[in-house]
Amino acid sequence: MHWVQVGFGALLLVLQAIQPTLALYSKSDSVLLVNSPQDWKRHVVDTQKLVAVEFFAPWCGHCQRLAPAWKKAAQNLKGLVNVVGVDCDDEANKPLCGYHGIQGFPTIKVFPPELKPDKKTPGLSAKRGQGPREAKPIVDHLLSMMPSKVQFVKTEVKPGASKRVVSLDDFLGTKVLSFTTKPTTAPLYKALSTSFSPSHVIFGEVKDTEASILDHFGIDASKLPQVLLLKPDGNTETFEGKLGYESLKTWIEENVGAESEPKVEAKKSAGGTKKEKNPFDPKVTRVSTLKELQTACTRNALCAIAVLPTSDPSQEVETENVVSISLLQEVKKMAYEKNNGAESMVFAWMDAAIANPIIDKFNLVTGDPALVALSMAKKRFRPYIGVWDKESVGNWLENVKTGRVGLWEYDGEIALGSPVKDEL
Repeated sequence: MHWVQVGFGALLLVLQAIQPTLALYSKSDSVLLVNSPQDWKRHVVDTQKLVAVEFFAPWCGHCQRLAPAWKKAAQNLKGLVNVVGVDCDDEANKPLCGYHGIQGFPTIKVFPPELKPDKKTPGLSAKRGQGPREAKPIVDHLLSMMPSKVQFVKTEVKPGASKRVVSLDDFLGTKVLSFTTKPTTAPLYKALSTSFSPSHVIFGEVKDTEASILDHFGIDASKLPQVLLLKPDGNTETFEGKLGYESLKTWIEENVGAESEPKVEAKKSAGGTKKEKNPFDPKVTRVSTLKELQTACTRNALCAIAVLPTSDPSQEVETENVVSISLLQEVKKMAYEKNNGAESMVFAWMDAAIANPIIDKFNLVTGDPALVALSMAKKRFRPYIGVWDKESVGNWLENVKTGRVGLWEYDGEIALGSPVKDEL
């Protein structure tokens, strides 16, 4: 079969005499069967994976000859690509097949995740007698189409480099780093990168030629591949098991506290248990000394520090600070929800009376609430410039955490003024 761009009406048309009904696939196969709109939503729409769908009829001779290869491809691609089967003879599926313009069998369509949400326009289709009929060509073709959110981590990022090329310090948060000798990204690592939201986990790849990065993590180039998990608190975990999609996904979920896209079985099971989030702690820590600042910010790679005008019970500024702290609590709740209960950064505030050294060092505004994103471990910062409201502050901090807004380096050490004794 020749695989061509779809959405332009290319379909596989097979004229075949009607034969006795024959079930081509069973639940024991790795082919994901669609028997309802809910199945289609789970297997095709609600996934970040590449999806390959065979629209078939059990009596179709070409479908019967393709079935063994489709099963084998599904088994080989399990966890990497969703290989799906839709029986268009099934009354429940006829509206779906009509919606996608199926006029002959088998019709194979490939749905890249970027075509969401309706997936009306398929990515590829097959024409009769021109496309792969054996498992290996099918697998190779689908692997070549897999999406990837993996970033390439280098010691030096040259001007004009791809946006996917970053330095080790260009992004903060929870990172999974794959150290490899291969010239191209492994399919299982591509699949992992699309299985987790970038707000939960960022995936990077380091080639064996990046000697300084390998030395930084104590990685022996002769013992690759290796996978490390870099947590926001600065701790590092090394994957010790056999490299595989399911084993790596489970390891990341257990260490990060973030779930990948839900398992199909979990959605169908009435008695299944859903992973509980850590309870939300609304506290925004008040920092009054340098030691308190260091304690708050060394347990996490990223801190959001607000500098609020000096409290004076006789003036309105005290009420304004209460409002600002409440806003920070709401922003913290937004981050909590986006990260599925995992703590992605520390939220703290300090009185402007002790913050002059920080205000001067980071060029913060005075007289109004100010905010700085700070990584003391990496000696990087970024002041917030924008509207002081929940959505603006929350979106900016999310962009900082995911690396879309970069941090700047600072020199020297951080200092604070004398502690303020009056409590808000």
